[in-house]
Amino acid sequence: MTTPDADTSQDGNVRIRFYHYADELSNCGTERARIQVNSVPSALQDWNSCTQVNGAIRPFDYDSTAHWVKDGTNRIEIQVIFRQKVYLCWIEMGYQRFFRARGGELRFRIEEPGIHRIPIAGFSPTETRVFDVTDPFDVKELGGIGAAGDSLLLHAVVGEPRSFYAAAGSAWKTPASIERVVPAGLRGETNGAEYVVIATDSFVSALSELVAHRSLEYTTRIYRLSDVYNEFSWGLSDAVAIRDFLAHAYHAWPEGSRPIFVLLVGDATSDWKGRQSSALSTLLPTYFHIDPGGSETNTYATDDFFTYLDPASGTTDLAPDISIGRFPVNTAREARVVAEKTIQYETDPEFGRWRNRILFLADDEVRKDGYDCGFLLTHTSDAEEAAEAVPMSYDRVKVYMVEYPLTSSGLKPLAKDAYIDMMNEGYLFSNYLGHGGFDKMADEELFLLAEAAPGIVENGRRLHIFGAFSCSIGSFDLADRNSLAETLLKMEDGGAIASFSSDAPAFAGVSLDLDVSFLKALFPAPNRTVPLGLAAESAKAMPGLNQGRKINDEKYTILGDPALRVGIPEVGVSFEEGGEIRFERGGTDTLHGEVVDTNGVLQSSFDGT
Repeated sequence: MTTPDADTSQDGNVRIRFYHYADELSNCGTERARIQVNSVPSALQDWNSCTQVNGAIRPFDYDSTAHWVKDGTNRIEIQVIFRQKVYLCWIEMGYQRFFRARGGELRFRIEEPGIHRIPIAGFSPTETRVFDVTDPFDVKELGGIGAAGDSLLLHAVVGEPRSFYAAAGSAWKTPASIERVVPAGLRGETNGAEYVVIATDSFVSALSELVAHRSLEYTTRIYRLSDVYNEFSWGLSDAVAIRDFLAHAYHAWPEGSRPIFVLLVGDATSDWKGRQSSALSTLLPTYFHIDPGGSETNTYATDDFFTYLDPASGTTDLAPDISIGRFPVNTAREARVVAEKTIQYETDPEFGRWRNRILFLADDEVRKDGYDCGFLLTHTSDAEEAAEAVPMSYDRVKVYMVEYPLTSSGLKPLAKDAYIDMMNEGYLFSNYLGHGGFDKMADEELFLLAEAAPGIVENGRRLHIFGAFSCSIGSFDLADRNSLAETLLKMEDGGAIASFSSDAPAFAGVSLDLDVSFLKALFPAPNRTVPLGLAAESAKAMPGLNQGRKINDEKYTILGDPALRVGIPEVGVSFEEGGEIRFERGGTDTLHGEVVDTNGVLQSSFDGT
């Protein structure tokens, strides 16, 4: 850290705040660190990270005053001894500084009350202005500036600690540009829409056909993200502006024209302030839930924040008020690809048995390094429970890893082959339960991120909804790469049409509850389905919801269009009530039924095509 113009004859103060790294609170305990500043060591620092204040883990503040200050660069060394990880919140250095201008400006603070006579070298009193900036909303210019040789002489009367800024004319900032912004009038709109798209500005034109397609069933509107910022966050990039706009629409638009579905178009990353150089950037931000207890597991990105529109409840609202989904795209081309896939899936489907098939996948009881004693056959039994949530009219196909041999390298290649073969044959929905990460399914590598590519995934127009009730497979806030769910969605020729999966580490029991509720909502009866977003919204609002399950549910995000309808056949077969078939050797029997539409109405004109 740099301390310009430091008075090296005086002591300096360094303060450092540490915060416990915890996946679980039970991981807390004694922490120890060794700290040196410019090779001046301090005593070992011990603290107990289990101590809580108002439900949050109390941080540890290191505070030391010693004779270590250098004029220029100072080196701070921190060695964590007991734990592998602690969070470094901030470092603060205090030192005595000579009053000298740097680059035509100087910021300084006066702590002690009284009348102060301050010479500041490097300033011309005729070209310099001094401001009291203690309150950034009430900046005051100071008078009483004089000369003392080649220095500026400032007289200041201070009753309490104050902050000041002095600047010569050469230091004044010049705006790079000034543009007039004409508000789009979002706050004054009286005509609402049931289907709302908020998109990164440069992606709007790529979505015109999708919006037109949705207008056949819903009233639609598309909004530029910059217009939302201009009217709900003073032009600043702020995720809360999106929620505030949707809350305004939800409450101010006329009944019957309020948002039912919201599609966000643009990728999000954890580096939403753009402070790091990374492969991806935040084009349309998400909301980050920060766990007050320091749990890494319960710190995650969620778009559900935008759906809590009850002004009296805010983020304490347990259930979403609207359905939301996201195209996590990085370019206009990607936006166009996903939009075109969505339209084609609904308007020009490929017929075949795959449209009545649902695939259930389950992790097993082993890991590469031994048995997964915490689960054993839990994933398999969970998958069976999930399969029972789907009407028996669907062909429920299963790939359970317990049924496949383990190689000496800890892999199950035959299970992988079975999964990929089924994916290429096609199915409506895949439902995976087990371990995972942003780049793989299962420790035995049932499917890897690198395999979500042409030449391996060859399902053409037989697109599926990718359901993964596992950890992090649906991460959409990565700054350096795409997750498995994102990659399948954005494939140009094949892959997935949408995903419902977790952005962060998730818990098996409550994830199964969400899974079962979601499947029951998505497939309520034979030959019937509801839009994807409504099924997710309904599942997250099921009775028995509490704060713990809400935290887990919020990690699950729809990547895709929330208004998407599952591509089930448009007609089905209804058999006679009480009809049955008797199987007798050498005999024949007949079961009578009728071809009906999704509402159960007889299709007398159906000719078999």
